[in-house]
Amino acid sequence: MALDFWNVIRQVLIFLVTISLYFPLNVPLAALAYWLRLGRRKMPLSRVGLWVRSTVAAFGMGVLSISLMGFDKFLVDAGLQPGPVHLVMFLAFVPLGTWWMSRVFALNDMLEGLSTLLLYVFIPGLVLVLVKLTTGYDAPTPLVTVREWIAAVPS
Repeated sequence: MALDFWNVIRQVLIFLVTISLYFPLNVPLAALAYWLRLGRRKMPLSRVGLWVRSTVAAFGMGVLSISLMGFDKFLVDAGLQPGPVHLVMFLAFVPLGTWWMSRVFALNDMLEGLSTLLLYVFIPGLVLVLVKLTTGYDAPTPLVTVREWIAAVPS
């Protein structure tokens, strides 16, 4: 039972990092997440401002993912158990990503940043999970193979 929990945390972390590493392709996802979070309200940003901020948001999320992935690998190589390390990296990703989205899009509070982050991650994440569950295919990641960097939980 505990082994399944750690593997789920590892899989979630892999999806988060994979989504964030598709930098040029996830810029429209950041714009879409911001637009969906606004709902029916008028867009406060100009078209150029939206795309510039979306680019900065997506790039920053990629840098955050690479940093956390490297720190995860460092801690596991230092001898810590992979499962709890992955959980800590996930628990660091959410508040740091929330803060980043709040700052980049100049949002009023952190809950707006959290909702933007969740939309940014869950829209493509849902697609990746459905593809993985139906076909077993893992989407390739640019730069590095995330599965090799995020250590498997020993059985």
